[in-house]
Amino acid sequence: MKKYPSCFILLVVWISGLSAGQIYTWDDCVRAALDGNPELLSSKERIGQSEAAKGVARSPLLPNINASASADRSKSYATNRDAHNRYSYGLSARQLLFDGLKSFYSLRAADADIETSIQSYDVTSASVRFSLKSAYISLLKTQEMVKILEDIRTRRKHVMDLVKIKYDSGGEHRGSWYSARADFFSAEASVRSAKREVELAKKNLLFIMGFDEEIDFGISGKIEPALDYKEKPDFVSIAAKNPQCLRSGSELKSAELSMKTAQTAFSPRLSASGNVGRAGETLNDMPVSWSIGLEVSAPLFSGGETWYSYKRAQAVYNQAFLNDRNVKNETMKKLEESWNSLMNSIENVDVQKANLDAVTERSRIGEAQYSIGTLSFDNWTIIENNLSNARRAYLEACAEALTSEARWVNSIGGTLDNEIVQ
Repeated sequence: MKKYPSCFILLVVWISGLSAGQIYTWDDCVRAALDGNPELLSSKERIGQSEAAKGVARSPLLPNINASASADRSKSYATNRDAHNRYSYGLSARQLLFDGLKSFYSLRAADADIETSIQSYDVTSASVRFSLKSAYISLLKTQEMVKILEDIRTRRKHVMDLVKIKYDSGGEHRGSWYSARADFFSAEASVRSAKREVELAKKNLLFIMGFDEEIDFGISGKIEPALDYKEKPDFVSIAAKNPQCLRSGSELKSAELSMKTAQTAFSPRLSASGNVGRAGETLNDMPVSWSIGLEVSAPLFSGGETWYSYKRAQAVYNQAFLNDRNVKNETMKKLEESWNSLMNSIENVDVQKANLDAVTERSRIGEAQYSIGTLSFDNWTIIENNLSNARRAYLEACAEALTSEARWVNSIGGTLDNEIVQ
């Protein structure tokens, strides 16, 4: 594949068009989004929740220790005895010895859930990166469009003045003068509309970066892909590293372990317990007592809860298995589509550049021909319109190429975190 043309537009964008505060590069926008994007921060919190859930899953494997103390005073009127006191304190402990590997599978399922939350964060990060890049490209494009439209307005003014001179001297009819004036008014309206689009693009970018209030800032960047694409990549190996595929694999593993956990509900439980303490009617007379023991319990009938819990876990596993297959297929499809779109958009830039060069030269010749009277106004207008359209089309093609690259990076799982150069 031919390298992307070297004639791309270098943009230094001032959001207001007159003055701006801090200039943001792409890396600055990335850092701001990493620190402030609410969707990304929310996804990061889910990782903390999964890690805490693992601690809960581990707790049955650790001893359960309790301390107790009591003091009471009682009297029985039936026996007519004096009131007496009783004091006690002690420690009790219980340790799970065997539960049919339920805790083991629960702990492994918690590990799988942590991995799922991490992969979910990467999926979110990739999505936010694409949204941020799209908004960044949109702002670059709309600001450059303002510059192009301002140039077109200046040229329309030049055409209008030239036609007015000929009209005043009798060399052009009134229709040509009105037409040239209407083209100029249209160009002015287009500039105003484009400036409003800049403000809208700015607010969209601020929202994705996580700013709650508008700030005065500008951005700088180039409308061109960052890499040189030559050979078709290995989609299979790329898909294996895609965060969505990794997440679906983690979800499948978690569902499998949850199903095994549900199976262990049919198994008996074995626990060891022990108690030690003192008790007596006075604080000075409290003999020590202790006990140790084993407890075995086995489920016999729970109204079908155990059985249906297992069937539910089995259905969840089957669903996760099918979802994993579907995600892998969709990822392969998305890779093919985004790659083709990227190649088409890059080739289209070459086409639009060649067309722009041609109409630019034709416009230069056309102006000279109209000035000496060898070209009619109607034909010159067509040539000027072609030039204006070609400049817009070239900018659109450049922006679409960069957007296609962002879509390709999204399909291979490129995250916002990967954008930060260490």
